[in-house]
Amino acid sequence: MPTLPAGHGSLPTEATRFLQRARILDATAQTVAEDGYAATSADRIRRRAGVSSRTFYEHFTDKQDAVLWAFDAAATFAVPRIVAAFAEQDVWAAGVDAALQTYLAIMDCDRAWAVLCVVELPGVATGAGERRDVLLAPLIAALSATQPRGALVPAADVVAAVDGVVRERLLRDGDVDLQGLRPELLALALSPYVGAERAQGFIDRKPAAVAASVDLTRAGRAAELVDGPVDALAALVEEAVAQGDGPALWRVVLGLHDRRARGEAVPWRLERRVLDGLAQASFFGMPVRDMEAAGWGLPTPRERVLRYVAAHPGCSGQEIRVALGFAHLSQVSRMLQALRDEGLVARRAPRGRANAWVAMGSEHSSGNTKRDIGGS
Repeated sequence: MPTLPAGHGSLPTEATRFLQRARILDATAQTVAEDGYAATSADRIRRRAGVSSRTFYEHFTDKQDAVLWAFDAAATFAVPRIVAAFAEQDVWAAGVDAALQTYLAIMDCDRAWAVLCVVELPGVATGAGERRDVLLAPLIAALSATQPRGALVPAADVVAAVDGVVRERLLRDGDVDLQGLRPELLALALSPYVGAERAQGFIDRKPAAVAASVDLTRAGRAAELVDGPVDALAALVEEAVAQGDGPALWRVVLGLHDRRARGEAVPWRLERRVLDGLAQASFFGMPVRDMEAAGWGLPTPRERVLRYVAAHPGCSGQEIRVALGFAHLSQVSRMLQALRDEGLVARRAPRGRANAWVAMGSEHSSGNTKRDIGGS
């Protein structure tokens, strides 16, 4: 995982805090799933997230707070999708089946998050039950509003029973195929309302396809539009803000940041809108553990210096400091020296200039290249 940037060389505060929060919550899920809630400490979470203790406690009061907010993020992502799957069906029982399949598909997307939300959350002594009830309320309301007349079993009890079975299976086998539990869970969910025979009829039907994975289409569009017409980008931003689409807003932040680094004009009102939206957006589904491979990585200050040198051969340390917004020339000098020691950059001394930096492997450097910077 790339190191978080710090100081004056970082992106705007809202963008950095979004990434910090995403990493901490994801690290919370991964650590709690591996070690259990009782054995997890705030220090282990923050080290896994790659943040300082100060940063962790700027976001969360303790590990319990982080776990509750992790569940909040997961439920905020999952519940609307489950409710939408239910609402798309004309028949109540078919809607329950679609909702159940969506729930299981989401749980299978990331097993650590499933363990945190279903297995470990009950172990949080304070606030877990209340938080769960609030976040599941839209699902309970949707199921209750249209359930068969005369039903004696509240929808909340059925949802709790389904969660109980999933929890027991995850405790027994952490690698269990949750979507394979559909027949058993659908019988559990439908039998109290339509009887065992009719429930079996729905079970025997071919499962409907569900769309539970994270949709990064908007983020991809953002990457394409960020250098295009402002009106089109603004429309996408409004859409992303309304949906709380963190990955899309994050992509816009990075694109605008790159435009500024190239010396191009940036629509500041639109950027402000993006940052305000990002402060409220959901990160869930953002590939925070594979961001470099997925192209979502926030470059470290060192990486930004290397990229700037590659794009501006012959630049000076002072030029780099001003362009990238570092507070002191010494910060840039230390990074340049480290990059030079690794053979990634070289210093030239043309007439009339104190120094001029070039990236090794570029057309402006000499032939004694140690390593081509490629996509660094």
